[in-house]
Order: sequence, then structure tokens, then C-alpha cells
Amino acid sequence: MILCDTSVFFQLFHENAAIEAELGEIGYANLAICDITIGEIYFGMRKSEERETKELIRRFNRFSFTKDASRLFIEIMSDLASRQIGLPDALIAAIAKANGLDVFTLNIDDFKRVDGLKLYKPKRKLK
Repeated sequence: MILCDTSVFFQLFHENAAIEAELGEIGYANLAICDITIGEIYFGMRKSEERETKELIRRFNRFSFTKDASRLFIEIMSDLASRQIGLPDALIAAIAKANGLDVFTLNIDDFKRVDGLKLYKPKRKLK
């Protein structure tokens, strides 16, 4: 299962054909979203986009912040205190690690610092 971060969704909303093709190839049954990403999406969403956004989110498996993710989040923040990682990215990474998920992101530099986190490698050029 592959956990998509917010950067992937923003590209979907901008109708990036390469992202759409990549997700289609993976298959929505193998794709996930977490509550942190949903919160980031809703934060940047226009009211007029609400129905379409909710429909898209429903296509993905959903993962929440658990006790295991909380423990891993604390470890990530402790390990990366001097290497800068944003709170949302650290939370997403913790959820991925707690559930054994690869992370699909366009912000590789934000996540590659997290020890033991598996990053999904797209089969095509995405940008």
C-alpha cells in the first residue's frame, strides 16, 4: 500500500496527467491517504471544491494517527531536530512507518531524512 502525501493531491487537483496515470497504474485499491493530508487539503480548499475533493478522498484507503504513529512521530522529531522537518511531514512519515506504507511524495527532500521510511519511486517523470 502506498500513502500519498499532500504534494501528490495538489498535482491531482491541477490535473497533472502524469500523476493521474501513475495513480491509475498503481490502482486506487493500493493507494492511501492519512488524516494529516486530508487536513492540509481542506485547509487549502475553496468551498466550491468541497464536493469534488470529498469524492476524490473517498477513493483512497484512509489511515489515522494511532498510538504507534504517535511514538514514531516523537522518535522522528527527536532524530531530526537538527535537520528540519515540518510537523505535517513528520506526522505523515510516522503514520506511514506505523502501518508499513511507502510514501508517494514529490517532496523527496522532506522525507528522505526519516530513517527507515520507504519512499515510492514513480515509474514515469512527474513534473
